[in-house]
Amino acid sequence: MRRPTASRFICSLGIRWGLWPTKNGLHDFCIFAYAKSGGCLKGADAAFPYLQIHFLHFMKGGKGMQKIQGKKLFLSFLSSFGAEGVSALFTLGSTQIYQTLQKPPLSPPGAVFGIVWTALFFLLGLSLYLVWTAADPPRRAFWLYGAQLIVNVLWPFWFFKLQLFYVSFLWILLLIVLVIGMAVCFAKVRRAAGLLQVPYLIWLCFAGYLSIGVAVLNPV
Repeated sequence: MRRPTASRFICSLGIRWGLWPTKNGLHDFCIFAYAKSGGCLKGADAAFPYLQIHFLHFMKGGKGMQKIQGKKLFLSFLSSFGAEGVSALFTLGSTQIYQTLQKPPLSPPGAVFGIVWTALFFLLGLSLYLVWTAADPPRRAFWLYGAQLIVNVLWPFWFFKLQLFYVSFLWILLLIVLVIGMAVCFAKVRRAAGLLQVPYLIWLCFAGYLSIGVAVLNPV
């Protein structure tokens, strides 16, 4: 394989992704995580003088590489970002509510949540696409994906709209269980799809800590 150049990659927040050209003219979709060792990104080859970790390398199938399936890719991201849009309806005015609450240590500013969740919904859509394009994916994978998405979307309703903080904490525990089940199921289909849930699970555990902290510090 040829070494990728910056012109083929379009993301710079710790992950680079793009199309890796193959011998037969098709493209292998790749994602690279990188650790910056100093300096700044400039020039085509200068964008990769850093420690490169081949984080995700998939799309292999049959005798060659498969082309990206645009319809499935679009629907996968539509499902994840559509859920984010619905969730946003429950969080209207949440910034003001969040600012009035007593919060536990390590609580981030309210603006951080939108950034993190957008990144996580991107990973959710990507992992669904990985599973969907695999050979004969199990129905259970889609059921778990849908179930955790619904539970995820409803969490702001308990926390912000009704301010039932203990209920929202228990709701996050349910979500964590569903996401673990989904990650295991996804990993059996494509290991990368399961690994993409790790940031999601870490954030959910942190959100659970914040929820129980808010519940304790803000008794009804």
